[in-house]
Amino acid sequence: MIEALCLLCEEQARVLRSAVLRLAELGDVALQDEIAAADARYRELIGGGEIPDELIREEENQA
Repeated sequence: MIEALCLLCEEQARVLRSAVLRLAELGDVALQDEIAAADARYRELIGGGEIPDELIREEENQA
């Protein structure tokens, strides 16, 4: 159950990061501080180094 919840949180974090990138492309800076704080807290809770770099680069390339 915990593993499933962690995977769900990781998926939601990826979606949020993609949304932030898209909003930034449009010049929208609303909620950037709040999103950054939530992302930092998420990384603190699950460990920021646990997401493979390949997944992060893949998401950035798709954006």
